[in-house]
Amino acid sequence: MRSWMKSWCKEIGHGLKHSKRFYHYLFSYVLIVVVLLFIISSVVYGSFISVIQNAAEQSTTTQLRQIKEIVDTRVKEMDLTALQITLNPALTPFMISQDGYGMYSAVNELRKYRSSNGFIQDVAIYYERNEQQLLYASSGTYKLQNYLTSDDISPITKGINKRLDDKGRLLYVHPLPEKYGLILFVIKEQELRKMIRSSLNGYSGFIYILDDQDSPVMSVSNHDSENKMAAVFEAVKQASQEAMKDTVTVEGKPYSVLPITSETTGWSYIAVLDQGQLLSKVNETRTIFNFAVTAVLLIGIIMAIVFSIRNYRPIRKLAIIVNERGIFKTPSDRDELKIISEAFGEIAKENESLSLELKSQAALLKERYILALLDGKLDGHLIPETLGHASLRFDKPYYAVLLFRIDDIQAFTLTHTSSMQDVIRYSLVKMLEDLADEVGHGYGVEFLQGRGVALVLNMRAEREDLLKPLVSLADKATSLFRQYYSLTVTVGVGGVHDDIAMIHKSFAQADYALRHKLVKGAGKVIAYHEIKQSKENTIWYPLDMEKQLVMAIKQGNGEEAESVLCHMMSSVAAQPISIEQVEYICFDMINTVIKTSVEMNIPLDNADLTVEQMFASRFETFSELERLMIDYCQQICNYVASQKDSKNRGLLEQLRVFVHEHYTDPSIGLESIADEFGFSASYLTRYFKNQTGQSLKHYIDQVRMEKAKDLLIHSDKTLGDIVQEVGYVDPTNFIRKFKKLEGVTPIQYRTIVQSGPLPVSK
Repeated sequence: MRSWMKSWCKEIGHGLKHSKRFYHYLFSYVLIVVVLLFIISSVVYGSFISVIQNAAEQSTTTQLRQIKEIVDTRVKEMDLTALQITLNPALTPFMISQDGYGMYSAVNELRKYRSSNGFIQDVAIYYERNEQQLLYASSGTYKLQNYLTSDDISPITKGINKRLDDKGRLLYVHPLPEKYGLILFVIKEQELRKMIRSSLNGYSGFIYILDDQDSPVMSVSNHDSENKMAAVFEAVKQASQEAMKDTVTVEGKPYSVLPITSETTGWSYIAVLDQGQLLSKVNETRTIFNFAVTAVLLIGIIMAIVFSIRNYRPIRKLAIIVNERGIFKTPSDRDELKIISEAFGEIAKENESLSLELKSQAALLKERYILALLDGKLDGHLIPETLGHASLRFDKPYYAVLLFRIDDIQAFTLTHTSSMQDVIRYSLVKMLEDLADEVGHGYGVEFLQGRGVALVLNMRAEREDLLKPLVSLADKATSLFRQYYSLTVTVGVGGVHDDIAMIHKSFAQADYALRHKLVKGAGKVIAYHEIKQSKENTIWYPLDMEKQLVMAIKQGNGEEAESVLCHMMSSVAAQPISIEQVEYICFDMINTVIKTSVEMNIPLDNADLTVEQMFASRFETFSELERLMIDYCQQICNYVASQKDSKNRGLLEQLRVFVHEHYTDPSIGLESIADEFGFSASYLTRYFKNQTGQSLKHYIDQVRMEKAKDLLIHSDKTLGDIVQEVGYVDPTNFIRKFKKLEGVTPIQYRTIVQSGPLPVSK
């Protein structure tokens, strides 16, 4: 090893002394490194400081904007809740003042509103005309002076207020119409503070929330005292009077000011960040950047030297060979690449006649003309003369084409090298041409980018059926392929014609027969004349099974999905329909499964690869497609099953049974079902959708619509009777929902279904 390195270095060193090519390489590589490094470092260094600082400020601004949006949403929710309270008949002054039960009912109603909003700690309602000065809250009934600091609440305006309370609570006030009372929401202030503090991202600073009167609602700091918070706030207020500067200075320390104003509430959200802390990261990054640039420059120079030597060495060896063998004598200090190019120019001139001979080889010309025959690109009147130039002999009266397609091409390419694949394909062509002597003679050529062989036959006149020798030849060929090369092939047999110009038609027939591999399976001999053409005049599609498949996927039921898929495949194969319809149905089944996974937003490992395998027509038989789709559906079902709630698994079946038993009741709804099972309506809706992939309300409508369709098909009942029987009250609403689901009105649906299948033009 050491001696080899020594000789290599000696050889290269001798060449470096005189070589123009080496220094050309070295200068080029070093120049590329220096120019690229200079451009990149100039751009990055000129902008990275502001980018880093802006990124930190933008991150805080983004989180501040998110907090603003959350608070706005919560305020809107409280306003909506206040509106619902004013419209609740159980919370009117008359109902509350009736008796003790009215107070108890009011407290229970308020608890419902409190539980619906996790942002609210307590909700209360007060009527000014209440002689007892009572305030009704979700936590109980209180005297006004025991709940609030101020007795006089009539001038209070809408918004967040802490002056009403001396208990450190944050209150949101919503006055009632005509100023006859108000609704109070006690906000969970600690959660709000925690949420606001998280937006500082660990930076030292402050966040202030001001109302529409610029009065402070809340302030939060990170690692600073209350006194400093007040001093910074005064500086920010002073800056706001000067057209809101983007920086302020407090105790000699600069701060960045990031204000945001809410259009909904009119509040201002102001973040104040320590600029020194932001710029400390910039300084650290500058030092790292300088070290990185220096290191990259040194590494680039070293690599330039290594690449120069590596690229120069083979050129130097070729130049030495050229001089040693006397191909082309040149001075030693010339450019080696020029030496080699001039030498090969001389060689090219000497072998020009040999190149012309290789280009005129009959085999290449024969392959070209056979492909032209298959494509129908040769003029029928000129075919005999043209084929004579390619040494092709067609002197028999009949013509046919056989197509041999390798079944598992992926395994074939993986188990054989590229050169071995070429050898095997060449051997297959020669074997087929030898077998063709039994019926006349034939010529083979590769097709489908090396996935198969096309055999053009010129057949003798036989007394028996001409198709039998073709099928026999195909069977013998498949047996020999399996015996000698361990290859299984599917054969498409075209029709027999008595005109050489019809070879392309026989090729098209063989290709059409080969497409039936999808339903007949691999390793078969499929003759065009044996294909059963569909004589049905109706369109068939496994619609009900497709719905079952989608439901099984959404429920995460892998066994059911696999069973339905197998049933769908067997049903499609058994139908008397054309191969085109079979392919359309298969691709639509694939599209249904993919669309279901996209609608459910399910992340899957290698999903793109599986989808590509299904949609790229890489499947050639039903079994391959079935395996791909089952694997894909199992991934979806496993994910759905893993996401389901492990609690109350028996609740799903109870809900279904309840819906099927009570769907005829017009009053059935989310609230009544929730009361029946002792859960909140929102929980039941979320649980049912998590388990089944659809909402509980949609499931009730689905059960009713299925029953309505059954009555429309199998009964003579009027539409009004059917509407009442399935649990609807308003026929107009029923007709609208039915048409949205089926695309036609109920009466049109009954007419279409009961009139039987419609004829389809062929």
